[in-house]
Amino acid sequence: MAINELQLGIDATYQQALKSFHEGGVPIGSCIMQAGQVVAVGHNHRIQCGSNIRHGETDCIEKCGHTVDFSQVTLFSSLTPCLMCTGAIILEESLINLVISLRDLRRLVVRRLSQLMALVLNKKGNATNDRRRPRPRGLSGI
Repeated sequence: MAINELQLGIDATYQQALKSFHEGGVPIGSCIMQAGQVVAVGHNHRIQCGSNIRHGETDCIEKCGHTVDFSQVTLFSSLTPCLMCTGAIILEESLINLVISLRDLRRLVVRRLSQLMALVLNKKGNATNDRRRPRPRGLSGI
């Protein structure tokens, strides 16, 4: 794969991660390239659609459908695929090319996690202000 094709795949993957981030989701993107062309893109829909299975890689593979010969494509992912996505990649037995493009998404991920934690804490009634100490075990009769 030529450097310009590699850069095209990394850029498309990064743009999908940004798209997910701007939609309020987890910033993970993916793309599939064949013969130097992007044939499918996908991003994480876990938050946006409330889906446990629409991760970046699975979204991309699903959008690609049965229109390509997977032995001739390269799958790009913005992060290391989780176990479920790895399983989906393995199921496409002929998909042998994978590029993990860990482009500097740390700030986006940390920012999104901070936002999600704030949401969770607010739903639990601002658990950060609960400073009660746990009751020691075994001393209830004292």
